[in-house]
Amino acid sequence: MAIYVVSRRCVSTLASYRLTSRDVYSNLAFETWMHENTDWKRQSALLFWYNEPCVVIGSHQNPWIECNLEMMQRDNVKLARRRSGGGAVFHDGGNLNITFMTSRENHDPEMNASVISDVLRNSFGLENDVLPRRSDIFIDGKKVSGSAFRLTGNGAYHHCTLLLRTDARQISTYLSSNMANNIETQAIASVRSPVTTLSRVTNTEIHNQLEHLPDLIAEEYWKRTQAQVLVTHRQDANQLKTPWRTQVSRLKSWTWRYGHSPRMVYTPQVSFDWGTVRATIESKKGIVQQFHIDINEEGNSSWSVNLKHGNELTKDSTLPRLDALKRHIPMHMYTAFVAWCESWPLWIQP
Repeated sequence: MAIYVVSRRCVSTLASYRLTSRDVYSNLAFETWMHENTDWKRQSALLFWYNEPCVVIGSHQNPWIECNLEMMQRDNVKLARRRSGGGAVFHDGGNLNITFMTSRENHDPEMNASVISDVLRNSFGLENDVLPRRSDIFIDGKKVSGSAFRLTGNGAYHHCTLLLRTDARQISTYLSSNMANNIETQAIASVRSPVTTLSRVTNTEIHNQLEHLPDLIAEEYWKRTQAQVLVTHRQDANQLKTPWRTQVSRLKSWTWRYGHSPRMVYTPQVSFDWGTVRATIESKKGIVQQFHIDINEEGNSSWSVNLKHGNELTKDSTLPRLDALKRHIPMHMYTAFVAWCESWPLWIQP
């Protein structure tokens, strides 16, 4: 059993929140609002919640290389971008989300991970290992919990996932892109690891007790922080009139979910019976910086065309720019090229 020495300043109050909403945007908005509007000098908080099926990417990631957007659109799986860093994760009702909120001084991800680790070991008999510095938790070499962090001003938070009964096949389905080979980007890439769930490594009796994990984690964390008071709240983050509703609108927006992506270059190519075409689209923060097309007619002419840029990287904003090609290439090539462009998976943006 790991022994952890508490050497940090104690807090007076620990608040434990159980979010009843299953909406990822509302839950992330509440988390952000609470983090930015609380004085954390003498208090800390725990948040526990579940989301409907969604993929959540880190603040500095690119959804086109992290997710299978086509499958997500087919299955009505939402895309969200959180404010913290880290990699892409799949959430559903079988994944418990946990947030540890403290002052910067008391920010201690390794202790937080050890709290969860000890609960799994002492309450459920599950031997596990915590990866130093990343604070991820593994059972038999497979990840059951991943972490991400955010520090601003005097506050900080560490949030993590805990896989209870999520279908691992869904994780691999939604977190695999069919566009990665055609994209170069400065975005942060996810670190992939084999995963398992607590329901797969526990017997039926223990499996039925997993719903008590929030209570067990809150109690253990309360002991570690030596807080004088532990207060438990139930909070509906999806209420219509709340101070964090503006955050919800921002988190849902195309500008945040897709447009916040770092610089990327998309280079699809295709062969027709009359020749080959290669397109190059460079974008930064969701705005097209360059749209270049190279067309080579087999055994004949070639064309290199730069189209007008400055629009958002969406189908409705970008494809009308193709009209300019009519002045440069034969109509049969233009028709084939436009049909090909319309089929790009780049435009699937659930």
